[in-house]
Amino acid sequence: MLLHVGSFDIDDLLLNMLGVWTGYGLFRVISFRRNKEGEM
Repeated sequence: MLLHVGSFDIDDLLLNMLGVWTGYGLFRVISFRRNKEGEM
């Protein structure tokens, strides 16, 4: 998009955002579980 090289599809953006949301969700779940285990 910036360099006008290659092609860009909306699917690329959607799949990248899905990956970001999935990774962030897993990060939150894992960090929440670690914090819960430390409190016990």
